[in-house]
Amino acid sequence: MPRMLTPLVQSTPVGLNVGQTVLDWVPTDDVGSLGPVGGVDWKICISKLATGARQIVNISAVNDNTGTGNATTGDYNLYGGAIVGTVDVTITVDISGVGAAQQMRLLADTVSSGWIAYVHRLPLIGG
Repeated sequence: MPRMLTPLVQSTPVGLNVGQTVLDWVPTDDVGSLGPVGGVDWKICISKLATGARQIVNISAVNDNTGTGNATTGDYNLYGGAIVGTVDVTITVDISGVGAAQQMRLLADTVSSGWIAYVHRLPLIGG
């Protein structure tokens, strides 16, 4: 039986490098269709201290992992998105790996440096 996914409140910011940064990940077994968690919500605060630019992003994500195989599809919805200033960070979710090591990853892509992100994760119970 998969472990129960725990909430995450990140008190230390993640520095975003130019290119792609993994902000957080969850095992697909835990948030698949037969796992103990029906999905996951992430809330991300992205900011650039040098300019004062800031964005709040909310993401809900699910995948089709049955617990006996790999997830083949996942879906996510990005909502919210309150923005102050110009933010050149794109948030996405993907599926990476195979078997027990397969993950659903929260990703940030940026073309400029100086960004930091705080991530909060909330597992959604249900199946």
